[in-house]
Amino acid sequence: MRDAGRWGKYISGRKRLEHVKEGFMRKTIRIVLELIVLAAVLALYVMINGFPDIQQKLSAQRSGVEKNGPSERANVVLLGQQAKASGPVNIVLKQPIDLKGKTKDEILKLREEQLLWHWDVFGDEAYQPVPAILSAVDESRPWWGLDGEYHYGEGWTGEQNIEGPSEESRFLLNPLLLVALVDLEAVTDILKVDDSTSNSEDRWDSNIEEKSPDFFPAYSGPRSLVWWPAQSRAEARYDAGSHFRDFMEGEGASENLEERRMILWLTAYNAQDFGFHWAYISLEHSQNVSHGNHLPEPFQLREFIHVGGSCGYPGGCNNASPFVKELCCFRVSHFPAKVQVFLWKDKPDSAETTPDMIFDIWVE
Repeated sequence: MRDAGRWGKYISGRKRLEHVKEGFMRKTIRIVLELIVLAAVLALYVMINGFPDIQQKLSAQRSGVEKNGPSERANVVLLGQQAKASGPVNIVLKQPIDLKGKTKDEILKLREEQLLWHWDVFGDEAYQPVPAILSAVDESRPWWGLDGEYHYGEGWTGEQNIEGPSEESRFLLNPLLLVALVDLEAVTDILKVDDSTSNSEDRWDSNIEEKSPDFFPAYSGPRSLVWWPAQSRAEARYDAGSHFRDFMEGEGASENLEERRMILWLTAYNAQDFGFHWAYISLEHSQNVSHGNHLPEPFQLREFIHVGGSCGYPGGCNNASPFVKELCCFRVSHFPAKVQVFLWKDKPDSAETTPDMIFDIWVE
C-alpha cells in the first residue's frame, strides 16, 4: 500500500508538471504571435511614415543643408568641434589621367576611393556626388585634354584638343582640393611653347624647367595639400617654377611690367560637392595679388561639368562651366602669392560673417 501510494503521488506530480508545461507553451506561443503582429504593424508604419528622426534628417538632406542655395544633399567634411583630427593632415594627391572611355560610375568610384584614404577628414559616410555638378557628364563624349588646352591651345579643331590627361581629372581625382588653380598663365607675346617637349607626364611636373630649358610650362600641379580640420582650414601649394619667377622678377621685368603679368584662375566645384555654396575672396588676407573682378559681398558658387564647345573639338567635350568671373583673373605682382577664399554652406549675411572654412591657394 505504501508503494502504491508513492506511485499515485508520482502520477499526480507528472500530470501537474505536464499541465505547467502546456500552460507555459501556450503563453510562449501567444507572446511570439503578439510580437510578430507588433513587428508587422511597426514595419507597415515605417513603410508609410518612416522613423520620425531619420525621416527628418533625410528630408533636411534632400532639401539642402544651406539656405537660399541649391536644394540638394551635400557631402560633409568634419570640421571644428566635429573634427577627428586637429591637423596637419597631408592629403594624398592624384596625378591627372585620361578619362576618355570611362563611365560616370567609374569616375565617381575613383573619387570615392580617394576619400577613403582620409576618413579623418571625410568621416565614414558614404560618398554621394551632388547631382547638379556631375549629372550632365556625357560618357559618349571625350574630355578636353591638358595637351589640347595648354600645349596646342585655342584655334585647333581636331584630335589635338582631346590629347593628354583630361584637364578635369586634376580636380575630379582630388575631391578634397576644394579650391584649385586652373590656370597659371604668363601673358606675353615673347614666350613660345617648345614642340619638342610634349610628354603629358612631364607637363604636370613642376620641375620641368630642369628637363627642357626651352619649354615654358603653361600650368602647374599642386605640390601639396594640407588640412587642419579642427581649425576649419586648408591650403594648397603650387610651385610656379623658376621660369615664372624669372619672367616676373628677372632682369628687365620691371621695365615692361604691363606686358609681364601673371594671371591666376581658380575653380571650386569640389567645394560645392561638400556643401560649400558661397564664397568670398579675402584680398585683405591674400598676398601679392590684385583682382579686377573682386566683389565686396560673398558670391554663389555655380560650376558644373557638361559637354561644351569651348574645347574646339567637333561635337564638344566634357569640361567645366560656366565662366565664373569672381574666380578668375587674379593678377600676381610678386612671389610668393596667396589667394585666400572664405567658404560658407549657408548664405552669409556679409563678408564679415565667420566662414565655415578658409582655403588658401599659395603660388611660390
